[in-house]
Amino acid sequence: MESFNDFCLLLLCDMLFTFSDLTPDPEIRYWIGWFFIAVIGFLVCVNVLVVAVNGIKSVIVAILKYLKKQKYIRALRVWEKKKIKEYLERVEK
Repeated sequence: MESFNDFCLLLLCDMLFTFSDLTPDPEIRYWIGWFFIAVIGFLVCVNVLVVAVNGIKSVIVAILKYLKKQKYIRALRVWEKKKIKEYLERVEK
């Protein structure tokens, strides 16, 4: 992801020279400007998508950890009840 961001930034920095008087045709500058905006928009969309995917993954992992913990707690309670029941049966005899 970092390489993609660096590549886009390098491309955008190189394109800045085309907005000066080095490019005499204003229509070319106009279309390069739209390409510049498109690259920035694409860069933003990709980064937002990556952040959203990572956020969703983190939420899923947190939910799975919580459910696993709850399952362990329930199993522990069942095991404790079983042990208490066995103890009471032994004491009563």
